[in-house]
Amino acid sequence: MSDEYDCEPVPGLPQNLPEGEALIWQGSPSPTGVAQRVLQTRAVGFYFALLAAVPLVTALASGASLTSAIGTTLRVAIAGAIAIAILTVLSRLIARTTIYSLTSKRIVMRYGVAFPMTVNIPFNEIASVDCKTYADGSSDIALATSGPLRLSYLHLWPHARSWRFEKAEPTLRVVPDGAAVAKSLAEAMLAAGMQGAAARSRQSVGASSNSQGVPNLASATA
Repeated sequence: MSDEYDCEPVPGLPQNLPEGEALIWQGSPSPTGVAQRVLQTRAVGFYFALLAAVPLVTALASGASLTSAIGTTLRVAIAGAIAIAILTVLSRLIARTTIYSLTSKRIVMRYGVAFPMTVNIPFNEIASVDCKTYADGSSDIALATSGPLRLSYLHLWPHARSWRFEKAEPTLRVVPDGAAVAKSLAEAMLAAGMQGAAARSRQSVGASSNSQGVPNLASATA
């Protein structure tokens, strides 16, 4: 953990929890998940692979010199490798500087590679929760908020649900064993008297998962 957070009484929390509030869970994003699902390293690699293939295909189709085509392909491949390496390092920094905390009354998100930020989301400002689980067991847990809490997409990124720009949804990104975390959140919300929000909390399945159905998180706690 970075030395800049050594002053925190509990890593991930700016201050000690008030009396009567308990820490239930803490975790961080998966570095590999951040790289693949947030920074899209696979898509970037595919894009550069296409760029690298174009000179070879063009040369074969037109009868041009393969030597120059191979040189261009190598340059594009090197550029692609550098881009993926930079994104991989960034993903590790994002994971290392992020701590998600679930307490008996709220969710706390502490993140920021260059400028650390802390976002407190009380249960009474959570309208619903959506958990998208991937084949590796990690999950994106998105929080639809209500009430006075308003957060911008840029303020939250990359801890925001994709494509929800107008009303950004804070999201615990690629959390390992995310289904268990989502269940703990649903249980905590029910215990805190947030039955309505817990009832609207749902778990969806990622495209790569073999699981079926869309179980209700509230019923999953029974």
